[in-house]
Amino acid sequence: MPSSPHILRSGLPLAVAALFSIGCGGDGGSPVGKEFPRPTNLVLLCVDTLRWDHLGTYMPADERDPDASPSIDRLADQSVVFEEAIPQASWTLPSFAAILTSTLASANGCKDLESRLPESFTTFPELFQRAGFDTFGVASHIFFRPEYGLQQGFDGYDASLAHKRGEEGWIPLSSPHVAKRAIEFLDAHAVGTDAKPFLLFVHDFDPHIPYYDHDGVGVDPSTEHARYRAEIRYTDRFIGRILDAIESNGLAESTVVCFLSDHGEAWEEHPGVRRHARSLFREELQVPFFLRVPGIEPRRVGRMVRMVDVMPTLLELFGIEPGPDRMEGVSLVPLLLGREVEIPPLVAKIELHPDQHHRRAIADDRWILIETQAGTWLLFDRREDPGETRDVAAEHPDLVAEMRAELDALQARARAEGASHEGAAAVELAPEDAQQLEDIGYGGK
Repeated sequence: MPSSPHILRSGLPLAVAALFSIGCGGDGGSPVGKEFPRPTNLVLLCVDTLRWDHLGTYMPADERDPDASPSIDRLADQSVVFEEAIPQASWTLPSFAAILTSTLASANGCKDLESRLPESFTTFPELFQRAGFDTFGVASHIFFRPEYGLQQGFDGYDASLAHKRGEEGWIPLSSPHVAKRAIEFLDAHAVGTDAKPFLLFVHDFDPHIPYYDHDGVGVDPSTEHARYRAEIRYTDRFIGRILDAIESNGLAESTVVCFLSDHGEAWEEHPGVRRHARSLFREELQVPFFLRVPGIEPRRVGRMVRMVDVMPTLLELFGIEPGPDRMEGVSLVPLLLGREVEIPPLVAKIELHPDQHHRRAIADDRWILIETQAGTWLLFDRREDPGETRDVAAEHPDLVAEMRAELDALQARARAEGASHEGAAAVELAPEDAQQLEDIGYGGK
């Protein structure tokens, strides 16, 4: 059977220079400030380990559970919702490093538990900070401690909840405390306070393993998967409180709210794959992502976008010039307005568990090609087989060869760019840190 047509660009290396062209920062031809007002403030709401299909807004209309995530769904109903958003890894550190810098792990080096984002890479909070924004973050995940480098560009950062398990100050559920700190920041920046424009980064960890039972959320806690759903409903309450604080402080008409996650979670949809960081199947490698932008009507975007596209999109929305590093992403502002934009292929990679499942992947709107740990290749038609259950690599050998070559070329380019940056010393994990990472699913098999 001949290979089917696909939308990946071919002809490398001739097309590779044009592949990554972006148009963000400054006014130029941007519609921002012309077709809709330029926003003043930015709130990023990030919920760790959040399966897109466990939110009401991503469920089929006839199956939608109104109690699954009412606060998040309310925000989605006011937003441009990307129905197929893909991160660059299926675990937190490399995923957020890619989101914050619009670079791949092959460039920034964030690949394992000892990795640190080098200071030589420019994050978008740094660019907002240089543009005069008050930048503040609050998180409770170990990877947001200062030693991992994800705090670059923040005037203030509250990671006091990122304690070692059992240490004084450690708490099993952090959403109430994260929300409280975020609301305090919003109260201080209420309309009429003469505060600077701001960027607020909020990271909720609670849907991550270990999963807890929550009374009053309407979920039977008899299974681990049910407790995961209960965690989402619990976290949703506190997302709602932050959204209410944006409204009550008069900030809604001037503030972009960006909602996203870093990766999903597997429940053995594919045999032997449970949790995350072990495969690049859709259940781990698709996330919720939507933007509420004042002046832009809500809509749904059905095509694939990548989480490396977050940074250039935000820079264009706020008229902030890009930094010195080449960004992998493209601005999605045209998609926000119902127009089209060329989106390069997705490149994903995991190295955390070197003896398990998957290593690399490349995808476009139709196809995903995944390299297994055994060095074989799986090809799935994402339109016809969204659950990725039927490997069709043997039916499309020419397509597999073309996609493999493009993946190799894109990663080689990223490695070359990474070589131009000063690296970062490895994070030294104390035994208690290694144990904590094991407890939350990042160790063992």
